[in-house]
Amino acid sequence: MSFDCLIIDHNNNQNNLKYLKKTFPNARVLPFVSSYFDMIRSFSNDFSTQFFWVLSTLIDYKGFDFDFIPEQFQDKQIHTWALENQTEGDTFLIPRREFISQVANLKFLRDYKDINYKKYRQGYHAWPKVSTNFDNLIEGIKKQTSFYCHYYLGEYEEIIPSLWDKVKIYSKGKYKNNCLVPNFKIKNEVYEYPYILNLDGKFTTMNFDIVFVSNNEMLAEQNYKRLEQHIEKNNLKNSLKSVSNINGRSQALKKAAEISDSEYFYCVPAKIEVDDLFHFNFVPDIFKSPRHYIFKCFNSAINFAYGHQSIVLMSKKLALETESGHIDFTLASNHESVDILAGKTNYNLDPIVAFRTSFREVVKLRYFLKEKPTVENRFLLDKWKSINEVQNKHIIQKAVDEAMSFDLTDYLETYNWKFVDDIYNRVTS
Repeated sequence: MSFDCLIIDHNNNQNNLKYLKKTFPNARVLPFVSSYFDMIRSFSNDFSTQFFWVLSTLIDYKGFDFDFIPEQFQDKQIHTWALENQTEGDTFLIPRREFISQVANLKFLRDYKDINYKKYRQGYHAWPKVSTNFDNLIEGIKKQTSFYCHYYLGEYEEIIPSLWDKVKIYSKGKYKNNCLVPNFKIKNEVYEYPYILNLDGKFTTMNFDIVFVSNNEMLAEQNYKRLEQHIEKNNLKNSLKSVSNINGRSQALKKAAEISDSEYFYCVPAKIEVDDLFHFNFVPDIFKSPRHYIFKCFNSAINFAYGHQSIVLMSKKLALETESGHIDFTLASNHESVDILAGKTNYNLDPIVAFRTSFREVVKLRYFLKEKPTVENRFLLDKWKSINEVQNKHIIQKAVDEAMSFDLTDYLETYNWKFVDDIYNRVTS
């Protein structure tokens, strides 16, 4: 204990601080800022003994051997005492002159030429831990007051941060269902923070509900049975539910959200044949703000696969909050396209469904091109103007022609299937 000492105070345990100050009455006590490396570098010239201790109030030092003196061959080493789940440690014995001689060439503390990593069973300060979900993580971080907070979805796994360099966000597992987050001014998503480190860890399987949405489509029953067989064949654990005969896409999707018991749910339209390789196991990125995830669906009429008529993993919260008055219910909320093929559509086999689907999509593409033109939407509209040789091609073509001349000021009427069916009856009679 004859060495000088720097105590780094994390403002976490006053009793621990009192114990350290009693043990080292002449110690310099400073609040933690930035990193251990920055603090050691800033104050190494202030000490006069051959070595100096750097201690942290995060560690319980009762029983620790402060009389430790390195062997002669160790006198240029940094000695660090690490925890089982964090190998770099919060406790250091620093050779003052050697550290000062190297510091100009160090970018990180771990760049020091010779570090002696020691294992020691020390009590560690427990950061607050909060059970969270996909919807609540961002809001939880916004309200966070502690320096670090541990958020977990499913099974909790301890994370102990290293403060050697920049303060990082830590996550564990493929789906980041355990994460340790420092207090920062978050706006929309965790990725706003510049330093994120992912560690190996367990992950929780997410078996989101599957909701089949139909409205008198000719092949609805056939596609539903195919979906049931797909679930059974692949031993999927997702619950299957259905919504049928609700006029208007917004109302149908809101009903799907209402009957879902999971935070997200897969919305499966009745016009899709689920691909054999699509196993309903996509997991949203918890570090992103809540959003809908739109998969790809192959449309043989235009020989192209994109999000139209496809399966969507929907945020229940966003679906319930979405107000009417949008030309596309899904796109009205935060959303993201996923480059995974979910299936192929067979909408063209049913004349009235072929008309409804094609008419609405072309009206929507025209509306988006008018409001906010994009190269992608122009490309898609051009695809719809050239229909392949498929069943009911002439019906699809009529729908496209009608949609191209449709008055876009009435776009909201296209949400009403009766309104669209009346147009169908007029052009096919």
